[in-house]
Amino acid sequence: MPKGIYKRNPEQAKKMWETRRKNGTDKAPGSGYKGVETKRQRGLNLSEIAQKSAETRKRNGTAKNNSQKTWETRRKNDPNNESMKGAGKKAVETKRQKGLDLSEISKKGAQKGINTKHKKGILIGSSNPETVIKIRETRIKNGTNRGYKLPEGSGKKGAETKRRLGIDKIAAKKAAATRKINDPTGESYKRVGETKRKNGTLYTTAQKIAKIKKERGTDKIGTLKMIKTKKERGIKNGHTIESAKKAWETRRKNGTDKDMSGKNNPMYGRNHSKKTIEKISSNQIGKQYTSETKKKMRIAAIKHIEEFRGPLKCNVGKLEKPLLDQQEINNKCIITRHHHIKKLGYQVDGYDKINNIVYEVYEPWHLKPKNKIHDLQRQKEIMEYLQCRFSIIYTEPSIIWDKNNA
Repeated sequence: MPKGIYKRNPEQAKKMWETRRKNGTDKAPGSGYKGVETKRQRGLNLSEIAQKSAETRKRNGTAKNNSQKTWETRRKNDPNNESMKGAGKKAVETKRQKGLDLSEISKKGAQKGINTKHKKGILIGSSNPETVIKIRETRIKNGTNRGYKLPEGSGKKGAETKRRLGIDKIAAKKAAATRKINDPTGESYKRVGETKRKNGTLYTTAQKIAKIKKERGTDKIGTLKMIKTKKERGIKNGHTIESAKKAWETRRKNGTDKDMSGKNNPMYGRNHSKKTIEKISSNQIGKQYTSETKKKMRIAAIKHIEEFRGPLKCNVGKLEKPLLDQQEINNKCIITRHHHIKKLGYQVDGYDKINNIVYEVYEPWHLKPKNKIHDLQRQKEIMEYLQCRFSIIYTEPSIIWDKNNA
């Protein structure tokens, strides 16, 4: 073999190829394999030769679309793809004979692929969306579009690999962005949902995920993250007014804003089983909210009512108005009715701002032992916050009790 044969220019290579075509020696069976064996016998480094060839092609501008041209040539010369049958199997056997670690080779190959895709801006675990569509269309034409079932646990392994490489969040974001571009209306999700409903597997995946999260102790992490994100964005009570209105308008347009009352309710005419009732009861036993939590719940409830139903309205007792009117005459003061203490989430029956006195009209039900404890706690919180006097007017008997003068 003459020296410098691997450094010949493209014109020489083209001439040699044309000569072989004329002589009919370009399709000699096993010529490629024989060439490789000859190079090995001479002690030549195949990887270096391949690398030099690649660099030369890049330099001469012949590196582009080489794989596409090769594939097209194979399709013409070998439409049944007979020459490539068993090629992968042979390569694996050759590697085993040489004592190479196949798992290590596949890991390195996968890592190289990931790095290349990162550089080209292609999604992890897939090709460019346009390429994927072309491949799918070609398979449909050729009748090779088979539904392959992935081996069990492959998704889990893939997720673990992505976590280990630190690319799980990047991949998820890119996947979401691609879905928005390729499927802005979310038709693919609807189809998946319909298929799962037909197969009766709509909730099985979610149940499995919930079970795994409980076993790992990560079932509450997602909820806490969601709450934190909403706080950062200034979203409270689940939705902002704008997002809630948008959701409602979308449902109205799509006809999915169904009335869930009466017979339309899934629980209509049904009752919970004894086991379910016991579970609900046992989950609530021993639960006690702190005064701070109760305050937050009150404020959130009032804000929700004001946002969606308008100004807050309270029940007014039969004797409340006449008793407070009489109190104004007796004390020669102005009492603001249904004064809202926003920071505590309380609304008092009356408040004299000038003299800093809170007035509460207590009907007979306030005298019950349970209500007395609640009223005293509420009274204490209001007095500490406003630094005020607290006057209670009982309807039966109609007397005024002043905490400061007791």
